[in-house]
Amino acid sequence: MVTLGIDTATEICGIALIDGENLIAEMNLNIYRAHSEKLIESITQLMAMVNIPLIDIELVAISAGPGSFTGLRIGMAAAKGLAFSLDVPLTSVVTLDALAFQAPGINSTLCPAIKARQDEVYVALYRKHKPGEFERVSEYRCLKVSELTTFIPNKTLMLGNGVTHLGEQLKNALGARIQLAQHYENLLRGSSIAFLGYKKYLQTQKNEVETSEPFYIQEFISGRKVKK
Repeated sequence: MVTLGIDTATEICGIALIDGENLIAEMNLNIYRAHSEKLIESITQLMAMVNIPLIDIELVAISAGPGSFTGLRIGMAAAKGLAFSLDVPLTSVVTLDALAFQAPGINSTLCPAIKARQDEVYVALYRKHKPGEFERVSEYRCLKVSELTTFIPNKTLMLGNGVTHLGEQLKNALGARIQLAQHYENLLRGSSIAFLGYKKYLQTQKNEVETSEPFYIQEFISGRKVKK
């Protein structure tokens, strides 16, 4: 099954094309306004580079969030538009799950962290048993860095753009109980969305093109934050 993966949840605009579990091509952009100005153009370029027409896509996988409110809306709209126009199913992937999927190490506790507002991060805890296989062991949360002291256990690897933006605060708050991932390990990849979306669709056979929506964890209404 030829799957197009799209990620616009963070500052990275990531797209990837896989066939089954084989990666065909991937493009990850970290440039200004890539989500709003380069997403569709990049998909077209990627498909042209590998000489695969859009009509050969059989599944679209999109990062649902949490992440940037604007980025998630842009990505979801583009993914739904493609799925509708190509008459193929759409599946969504939680961004934190994708970070856990691509995290290094085995038999370890993971805490993907995505930057939210100010000193807040979207987080969840996972156990990784072997490459590509993980188990979520907490709810998805939006927490202040100071609140992580009662959430994160010892010997936890943290990764994601929350580490990139708030690394010093995390080290000061959590000290020796955490290990921070290397910079390149914090970058969410479009291929992770594609692989997880493909696996999810094989299991569920559920087309989410009419039901999927951004997974914000928290919403802002008239300047007031409402946590879910």
